[in-house]
Amino acid sequence: MKTFKYSFLLILVFLISCEDVLDIKPIDRIAENVIWDDPVMVQAYVTNLYTRFPYDAFNQGGWYCWTDEGTTSTGNSSIVTLGSINRNNEAAGYWNYTYIRDCNIFLERIASAEIDQNIKKQLEGEVRFIRAYAYFEKMKRYGGVPLVDVVIDPFKPIDDKYLVRAKEEEIANFIDRECTVAVALLSDGTTPRGKINKWTALALQARANLWAASIAKFSTVELNGIVGIPSANANIFYKKASDAANAVIISGKYSLYNAIPSNKEDNFRNIFVTESNDELIFVRPYDGINFGHNWDAMMAPNQWSVRGGMGNPTLDFILRFENADGSVDAPVFGPNALYDEGRGPFKNKDPRLFATVFFEGDAWGNGKVQTYEGLDPSINPTPSAIIRNPMLNHEGVRTSGLDSRSQTKDDYSTNSGFLIKKYVENVIFGIPENQS
Repeated sequence: MKTFKYSFLLILVFLISCEDVLDIKPIDRIAENVIWDDPVMVQAYVTNLYTRFPYDAFNQGGWYCWTDEGTTSTGNSSIVTLGSINRNNEAAGYWNYTYIRDCNIFLERIASAEIDQNIKKQLEGEVRFIRAYAYFEKMKRYGGVPLVDVVIDPFKPIDDKYLVRAKEEEIANFIDRECTVAVALLSDGTTPRGKINKWTALALQARANLWAASIAKFSTVELNGIVGIPSANANIFYKKASDAANAVIISGKYSLYNAIPSNKEDNFRNIFVTESNDELIFVRPYDGINFGHNWDAMMAPNQWSVRGGMGNPTLDFILRFENADGSVDAPVFGPNALYDEGRGPFKNKDPRLFATVFFEGDAWGNGKVQTYEGLDPSINPTPSAIIRNPMLNHEGVRTSGLDSRSQTKDDYSTNSGFLIKKYVENVIFGIPENQS
């Protein structure tokens, strides 16, 4: 009996002494209560939101295939028409609310966080901007969406208002209010490249309100306001957009890029490839370490990239550009309409067209873009005399261009005769497949 009692006491003492050993903290995650009182952890939370920011222009370079703006060199002229995208398979991922929920969690917890008040204000302003931007991306694609601005407990009854789509105008007004709050919270000084400041929020406020105004003026209200904004409210949104944009302009913090005033084409193209110019209000810094893309490698003409020529604008897209004087006309095409360069039929167009699209014969790198599919060696040009054999030359000139489909024999060349130039770096030597 004594032996049993002693054994029991030893076990009890052992269990008590092991309590601290068994009560260990997980090493593969951070407890939530640890985050909100540590300024480093709070900043890390916001940095994670920046990393997942809903801007994916380069990595989703095929957006133009969702419309009539362009096709890919593989022939996907319209992803929607082909049935690759439908209501049950929405590849863009903007309907998902995980990102919104993470913003809501931050905004709910930051109020009681034991950190410096100035840091708290700045970070709250950044996240309010981020949430507003996320809703703007939703509104652009779907109109009205469920407006969830609180953290929903999935284990409790959910208020019906969070389960139904709000009117598009309600979403537009929410974005405007969030930007107003963000402007009041954010610093108006210089912030590190890629960080949100007061002027970033004003720029979003201008853009989102201009979008809403355009929807009101040029669209119609459907589904009881879930899609569309009443036309009577167009001027209200225009005024908000104008006020926000004017605040940025008169601040003197930014100015239009005009480094090459004598060449409007090159000036426009360089806005997007010149780092740290005065027109950039908010950018994602692609440094090849934290963020990267392969836009140049995928879009450059085949002569300069082993996987180039993937983006092919349509003729419809090109014709949408007005002439430089604001007029509109239709180019002349046909066997009797002869031009000495690819941009010939469009020579009167706005220079921004030629900064956006590659045409046959454009100077680039250490040569010229060659998308032509045949050569007419006769003295009097006639369509029936065109030679398209990629193996033949005529007086030292290839009968089909180096960037043409006849030469590449694969999907890395244009289907439409045109290539995307916007955002592509002008390099003398080729772009490696895994670089940009």
